[in-house]
Amino acid sequence: MLSKITLNLIRLLIAAIGLVSPNIAAKITAYFFARPPRRKNRDWMKEFLDTSVNDYFELDEHRFKSYVWRGDRKGVLFLHGWKSNAARWKYLIAQLNDLNIDLIAVDAPGHGESGHPAFTPLNYANVVDLMIKKYQPKLIVAHSVGGYTALLHRYIHSPKNIKYVLMAPTFDIMLPITTMFKILKLSKRTREAYIKNIEQELGKKMIAIRADNLVSNVPPEGILLHDINDKILPFEDSKILASKCPNLNFHALNSNGHRMQNDDSEMIILDYIKSELG
Repeated sequence: MLSKITLNLIRLLIAAIGLVSPNIAAKITAYFFARPPRRKNRDWMKEFLDTSVNDYFELDEHRFKSYVWRGDRKGVLFLHGWKSNAARWKYLIAQLNDLNIDLIAVDAPGHGESGHPAFTPLNYANVVDLMIKKYQPKLIVAHSVGGYTALLHRYIHSPKNIKYVLMAPTFDIMLPITTMFKILKLSKRTREAYIKNIEQELGKKMIAIRADNLVSNVPPEGILLHDINDKILPFEDSKILASKCPNLNFHALNSNGHRMQNDDSEMIILDYIKSELG
């Protein structure tokens, strides 16, 4: 984690540059925001990931790998969220091995052991596209910004015959952007330049890439889970998303918040996967 002193130095640097060039300040902000602190894998994470086999890929000249527990049938692709990694899926994967289906996890760009240094939802969506083309999963299980990425990928690439398990998905990427700019106390001009750069990269206005608009034409099928005690992403946002997706069964949980690593959520997810692929 960045210390308060380091954070203040970064803020002062960006603020000073923003007085001369908001666009350069916005690009520096994007650089730091796309590179969350990477935590070294704990022993249990390494032991779990070492039970998989790996395939290797390249994206934007950066190398990364998948973690695969192979079965005899097409199965599930798992997408983790912000400041997490592929090991978060240990307990779900352990309970699905008896289905004899492919179970695939991957570290997002800028996370885990990914060789790609910079996280953006678009970079992550491009990783997802490579995974889908390689493994042809029947289901995607995705948490937080991984859920948003799954919907962004679906919007851009229109994959066929995939159902979704969305766990507290990010609804509007303006929320983390607004939070970041509030923490760094950056100027309105720098914020506007930052947003403009994102819109130019995606070729869309921010409102158009909000989750409910990503699904407006062809709503996904599957299940959506969100905990009413979530302090990171608003529960009400998932209610809006559910209202746009008649084939996305919404489960409101009352448990331990955003992480959704508990018996309540895992039972719902396991039952759904087994009903679809068992």
